[in-house]
Amino acid sequence: MPIKSFYGLNKNMTSEEITVKILNSLLEEIKTEMPGIIEGKNGENLHKFRVAIRRIKTLLKIFRQQLSGRGIYFKKKLTKIMKETQRKRDLDVLLKSMDLYVKDEVPALLKDEIRLKIEKEIRIEQGKILSVIGSQEFSGFLADFENALKNGDLFDNKLNDAEPLERLVLTIKKTYKKLTIIIKTTSLDNEELHILRLIFKEFRYIMEFSSDLIREDIVVQTISRLEKIQKTIGDAQDKIVQINIYKKLIDKSKPIRNEIKKALNADRKKVIELIENFEEDKDIKSFIRALNV
Repeated sequence: MPIKSFYGLNKNMTSEEITVKILNSLLEEIKTEMPGIIEGKNGENLHKFRVAIRRIKTLLKIFRQQLSGRGIYFKKKLTKIMKETQRKRDLDVLLKSMDLYVKDEVPALLKDEIRLKIEKEIRIEQGKILSVIGSQEFSGFLADFENALKNGDLFDNKLNDAEPLERLVLTIKKTYKKLTIIIKTTSLDNEELHILRLIFKEFRYIMEFSSDLIREDIVVQTISRLEKIQKTIGDAQDKIVQINIYKKLIDKSKPIRNEIKKALNADRKKVIELIENFEEDKDIKSFIRALNV
């Protein structure tokens, strides 16, 4: 069954056209989510906003050696914005998952206290986000980025015709090899889970960048597989963050943290099951073989 194109690319496009089209598409995603972020009622807007930024950063990282001074500035600015919006995103997830771990035996007054404290922290972070994303400076930043793409100012030199696809293929293969090595040696402690999550995200995003140029059935199977792995690792990492926030924010939160730790241990087992045969995964290997066509 045909799938919706990720970025509307085709093999007749030049390297410059491919790169610019992906980046323009992601900038549009950022602008689409901004009104919802400013309104502050739905944490999903901030999540999608951050995902679009991560994808932009991944693409710029692939071509970092060709970035102009302006391109380097844009990448650094996006990194800063990710840091400034991280805590709000963590608190949104914490509040959304609260009822899973604050069990019935927790007194009602304590439940109310926990919810009020989390909501207060969210309001504080929302104010910080408004001062950044809702500012004229940020609107100007997006306009500058779009103009740089339009005028060809993002890179020092024009990209060679075959370079983006070749670079994407090379990066996919390198990242795949890196993942297979890490998976063989990982203990899945907190730090390694975080590293694994970041690399799997990059791996998936790079595959999406090249997916319009690959056979559709392979794309569906591979991206679906990676989404499942990434989500499971992400769920585990979110729980690690939640434990730390509860410990710092809420007195008498040990019973809640213990419940989250139980769920975290279950997630670790799921991650092990999903990645133990990663190197032999037929869908992913088929995708990588198709890149050579």
